Amino acid sequence: MKSKFVTKYGKSRLNEGLSLCSSFWQVPREEILSTSRQRRIMNARHSLRYFLCMSNDLNLSEIGTLTNGDHTSVIHSRKAFEEYCEYEEDYRAIKRIMKGDVAH
Repeated sequence: MKSKFVTKYGKSRLNEGLSLCSSFWQVPREEILSTSRQRRIMNARHSLRYFLCMSNDLNLSEIGTLTNGDHTSVIHSRKAFEEYCEYEEDYRAIKRIMKGDVAH
């Protein structure tokens, strides 16, 4: 279910996440929020949704609205991100940056 309600906090987290993910994956901010299925853009989109889920202050519906998806796409992105972390160093690196273990 797609919500139309978005908080100020959600918008600020979105801007923070877009900056991080676009610079890490070298993808323009607008493309992350598009429906493109290019691998680089999907990597950035999965990372952004994972970043927004990390705070536990936003519900899945709001994250979906912020990222032009719905709650199921957020669940899929979170699972995909965690799975890719097992196999791909880029995902592990951005996860360390998100957690604050490493400066970007």
